[in-house]
Amino acid sequence: MGRGLLITVTLIVGVYSLIVISMQERKTQIVRQNVDRAREIQARNAAYSGVDLAIHDLKENNWDYNSFGSQRRYKLGESSVSIQLNTPLNSAVAYNQLRVISTGISGQVKKDVSALMNTNMPTPQAAMAFYGNNDVNFNANGNAFQINGNDTDPDGGSGTAPSIPGVAAQDSNAYQGFQNGLQGNQGNNIKGKGGTPSMAVEPTMDPKSLQQEVNNWTQNADNTIGNSNSNNNNKKKKGPPSKGKKMNSVQWGDENDPEITVVNEDIEIAGNSEGYGILVVRNNASITVKGNFNFKGLLLTNGQDMALDARGNTKLYGSVISLPDQNCGTTENGCNTSVSLSGNIDMFYSSETLTKTQSGLSNQLNIEYTKANIYD
Repeated sequence: MGRGLLITVTLIVGVYSLIVISMQERKTQIVRQNVDRAREIQARNAAYSGVDLAIHDLKENNWDYNSFGSQRRYKLGESSVSIQLNTPLNSAVAYNQLRVISTGISGQVKKDVSALMNTNMPTPQAAMAFYGNNDVNFNANGNAFQINGNDTDPDGGSGTAPSIPGVAAQDSNAYQGFQNGLQGNQGNNIKGKGGTPSMAVEPTMDPKSLQQEVNNWTQNADNTIGNSNSNNNNKKKKGPPSKGKKMNSVQWGDENDPEITVVNEDIEIAGNSEGYGILVVRNNASITVKGNFNFKGLLLTNGQDMALDARGNTKLYGSVISLPDQNCGTTENGCNTSVSLSGNIDMFYSSETLTKTQSGLSNQLNIEYTKANIYD
């Protein structure tokens, strides 16, 4: 009997020990899960804080992401943060965007937070973009033109940014009107994303916001040609533009010092001319080039008509935008936009040119980045 009792007691003690061990392991597991959960929360909070720290440092340094570097680390108590900065120079973001990728680290746990930053400069939708709900009447004289949405460096080499359409319109009527104006094999000259003719409808374009920026540009212009109060709305731009104010061998900014130039009247440019920055053509003014004109940056026509006549060679690197004036095309009732291209005109989307234009004019235009979205 004593032997049986001993065995029973031993079994009871063994079972109890197993229960205690199991409970201890369960307690340890719960503690470990709580620690892991706490570290996960710490890592995520650190990642969000890292975004704010990176934005603060960028802002303090006038958004000079080159000096910021592509990698940076912060120490936050027991946690740390690793920052990766995606810029137009090292990734596929647009020239007016930055992506801050913040990795919060707590122990062995890592959490990523990504924030996309935009400036108020227009995001390029195409090599030539039509804002507003205007009908577009397109006319090109011959085949000596090119509208190319493949990223092109200002020296003519291939860029690294993704291709965009050659032509994009906010409204389907504008898209159809441009397409109807293509004659013969002219569609082969519209290159970029999706093959030829490279065209797209992009309804997210916001003409009212862009008009606000254009007003800011004109108020901060380095060069103003003609009277801003002149009005050419009654002119009909069919065929080559008429002769205007004669100018010879103009220089509107350069790579190291981009400028804002506003043209309010018809001009005729002779000789070898160059420009770098932002060129705003208002009041339905036309530009006639007799010679060679090489412009790098953003060319924007702010009116009903766009008329370019190149009797020499004209090369535009960056992006071209047609924006109706404030009385037309930005309301429910659109107007007609006439586009007349004559001569040797090449328009290239160039992310490098737009990046340098924004950088060079950032202080003049008080350009800053704001959060477009953030997620983990």
